Amino acid sequence: MIQSHPPAAWRTGGARQPWHIALAGGSPLSFAALWERHDKSGDGLETFTIITTEAVEGLADIHHRQPAIIHPDPFGDWLDLASPSEQLLNRVRRPCAGPFENRPVGSRMNSVANHDTALLDPVCPATP
Repeated sequence: MIQSHPPAAWRTGGARQPWHIALAGGSPLSFAALWERHDKSGDGLETFTIITTEAVEGLADIHHRQPAIIHPDPFGDWLDLASPSEQLLNRVRRPCAGPFENRPVGSRMNSVANHDTALLDPVCPATP
């Protein structure tokens, strides 16, 4: 499970536009992920990948795919090593469907050098 705040997505098709994506009510967004530790060279490299799926309603108009968003209610199940793998996999197959609060934000969102609260200021959407 990877927490993301503030996540952004780029609209595909037409003019490129970053969008801030949040769950309605401000609940944290967490994504299903796979983690692995590589120790072939003895340096203990740890890596992860975020699982993606087809976009749900409320996000599909921004992009055709999305991270598999984990609903906030069962976070404990994801952290419990005794949770049945099949149960967790079924949740990934049916990711959280929102509701979402999305808004266009400026292109400064695209740089790791920027990390101020103005990144979340809404802007007028880009036109194609």
